[in-house]
Amino acid sequence: MKGLKFYDEQHTLLTIEHGLPEQLNKYAIKDADAYHINVAKAGYMLFQHIAGGIWDIWLSHYVFNRKTTIYCEGAIEGIEFHNIIEGYALYQNGYDEWQHFGVGDHNILYNPKIKSSARFNQNVVVTFDVHLSTQTFKGLTERQPAFKKWVTYFSKGINTRLYKTPANKNIFVQAILTEVIEKCQLALFDGNSNKELLGKFLDSVLHNETINCPYNYTFEDVKHIIETKDLLKASVNEKIKVTELGASSLMGSKKFIEGFKMLFGVVPITFLIRERIRVCKNILLQENNLTNDDYATIMNFNSGSHFARTFKMFEGCTPKEYKKRHLEEIKSWSSAK
Repeated sequence: MKGLKFYDEQHTLLTIEHGLPEQLNKYAIKDADAYHINVAKAGYMLFQHIAGGIWDIWLSHYVFNRKTTIYCEGAIEGIEFHNIIEGYALYQNGYDEWQHFGVGDHNILYNPKIKSSARFNQNVVVTFDVHLSTQTFKGLTERQPAFKKWVTYFSKGINTRLYKTPANKNIFVQAILTEVIEKCQLALFDGNSNKELLGKFLDSVLHNETINCPYNYTFEDVKHIIETKDLLKASVNEKIKVTELGASSLMGSKKFIEGFKMLFGVVPITFLIRERIRVCKNILLQENNLTNDDYATIMNFNSGSHFARTFKMFEGCTPKEYKKRHLEEIKSWSSAK
């Protein structure tokens, strides 16, 4: 927060205070260094910093109960990737024209001098920033050549939006962002040990392209899809009505299934069956006395014949053939030693 000054609509300097207001603890990130600004009766700005070696992560919440304009002055050293996860705001810096920043928008800034104003509505806006030094950013070009052109832009003093299409049209970018933020919230994130994840995120936002999909996916949408996948994996032997999984969110079934397929390559029901077959394969190699009917009961297939047909469809052989082949491979490997 050093070097930044915030002003309200009357251009009164606002006080930056350490910690979060008790009534807004639901936004708290474990072990984060938190700050807040009370904007009179309009609400609060919350800023949370997760230090991570050469990386700095900021997750910010703008919680206003009415339309509000905030003015900011200062400067930031190094590179900033700025991402809007939820909500929208109107933003103007210097002589730049007003722009509408909504869910999925990303900006990249280099040593920016800030003299900006931003207009918020009464909804919560959530932003996610990655800060790193110029030297660190240049180091990324050795591993990720796609960043080299940005170093050239920076040397010319160019700051720009990364791309025209919002990231919520690219569910893969949103999924990586979800993973980073989840780690931050659980205090499992360290910039040095998570270099690969952050590098993957930065490379993804740089290469963002519109996916041929009629839907926009928010952070919460993607989070729900990933949580559903984890639920299916953890409850693989239970009776689950896959058709109701999308209905449990505001996405709706079609949008949910489309997003699930893009992220994981298959529709939810196929994912569930594939997981059931995977578990059955492990059991097959450990148990000798179970019948197809037993596997059907254990894994909620309709019958033993249904289990056998499904197994062959996924594996190209019957359960009995699979076990025989695997045992022969083990025997062949052992004799070769």
